[in-house]
Amino acid sequence: MKMVLPVDGYRSARELMEAMQGTQGDTYWLLKPGEYWHGGIHFYDGFADNAVYNPESHGLKCMTDGQVVAWRLNDAYQTAKYGTESLKFSSTFVLVKSTCIPDNNKPENALEFYTLWMQIAPLSEYGAESPTATVTASSLKVREDNPAEGWVRAGLPDGNVADAGRNYEAPLDTETTLPRGSVVEIEEEATFLLNNQPAPFMFVRVKSVPDGKESGLAAGGSGWVSGLDKYVRRGASSLPAWMQRAREHGVFNQAVSGESIEVKAGEVIGHLSYHERPEAGSQYFCHLEVFSQDSRMGDFLANKAGVTSGAAELHTLAGKKLWKYNEESAAFEVAGVGGATLFSKAERLTTESECQSKESNGKTWYEIPAESAWMSADDVEKVSQFDLEKRGFIRLEQNEEPQSLFQTPEEGWLRQTFGRLEELTRSDADDTYSSGDAESYKKLLQQMDMNQDGLIDTNELWRYLHNNQADIQYQVQRLVVKHHSEWLKDGMSALWQAALDEQEKSYPELALYNKEYVNMILPANSGHETK
Repeated sequence: MKMVLPVDGYRSARELMEAMQGTQGDTYWLLKPGEYWHGGIHFYDGFADNAVYNPESHGLKCMTDGQVVAWRLNDAYQTAKYGTESLKFSSTFVLVKSTCIPDNNKPENALEFYTLWMQIAPLSEYGAESPTATVTASSLKVREDNPAEGWVRAGLPDGNVADAGRNYEAPLDTETTLPRGSVVEIEEEATFLLNNQPAPFMFVRVKSVPDGKESGLAAGGSGWVSGLDKYVRRGASSLPAWMQRAREHGVFNQAVSGESIEVKAGEVIGHLSYHERPEAGSQYFCHLEVFSQDSRMGDFLANKAGVTSGAAELHTLAGKKLWKYNEESAAFEVAGVGGATLFSKAERLTTESECQSKESNGKTWYEIPAESAWMSADDVEKVSQFDLEKRGFIRLEQNEEPQSLFQTPEEGWLRQTFGRLEELTRSDADDTYSSGDAESYKKLLQQMDMNQDGLIDTNELWRYLHNNQADIQYQVQRLVVKHHSEWLKDGMSALWQAALDEQEKSYPELALYNKEYVNMILPANSGHETK
């Protein structure tokens, strides 16, 4: 399936994630600084300044083809009280449903998933936008309100043409025209009878007329013109297409579901919203997360269907012998410095297209750019794009019933899973993991366990998740966690209430603000559940 990065300016997902490491948005993946679950990431204007709205900005991009299945569209910024202040924020969200089918010959090996954009800019961010059109005819008649008695300025009712009479005749011809290239704002549209046939008309206000051209209306003047596409070309709206449809739906500041709007990968899904924070100033940001309820997730990650399509990667391990190519002898020699053999420095997955390959002595060799050396095919495993488990993706699961947002550091998916992995590496037991997996986790836990006491406390866990070290980030970005959603309950649910009650003990004013704020931003506060 076609996939597009959510913001422009980056050539690959790897480059995007590397740029995010250490930024404010990156630190919210899986665990917020307050040590509670957070299933998404945040984009800020400091990282994605071209996603703040202006007529030339790039916006936030829809990542896949799909259908908008739920949304809430604010007509203006919402507010919540913090002390004597009313702080502005957006509760606009859009939920896109998509299906990934890696191989059309194996349609059963598919995965249904959702992309949730929260707190994107409301309608008011786009201004009082009027649609525009450009005159493409050599000259276009200008008309005015028909003076006939009883003339209906709103035009023909939908589907009601019979017995229309003079009440719906076309606006009166002024015997003047607009020249080609004139740009107009469309203020109204209506259908009238022209030569006894229904015809579209637009009441417009002139924005500009080409220099040196004679015109029946100057800039600022208004009148009726034909709305036929052969005479005018309508301008593209800066409002995202799904928002245009949602605006036509006419429901604002409430969650809407039960409708479906098609969207395409690469089209603008929205822009960052302006957000005023208690005691922390203002910023432009949005929340993005991807989740799935598909029971096929396990098989999909394991590539049970054996899909081989897509870009292959070369999996190499640390500690393997490095080689250099001797052009004179057309043979490979062991790479070394001062008589010492060089070995690969880290476990890596490198896109095959980034690596040169050569045949020598009946063997294939690959140049690994990050190692600045060659490696033997004996030490390289070719991995399919959809061999996700081989590429380091790991499933974790929250098993206990959620009681509070702040329980996250004690949940099984963190404590029990990593505790079990630690036990495996200490005992060198094979169990359900290969000895190679156990060795990998032993190294991982050594990096996590910064105080070297053999235990992993919550502070070490948080530092592990948000460590900028490349191999740690590589693993964190490939954790697939089955977890309750904080967005399926309102702010008065036990899940939120326990956390807010705890916050109220130390920060009563902030807790009061958050109760109002949370209730307004939750996507599921309409009581509907999207399947």
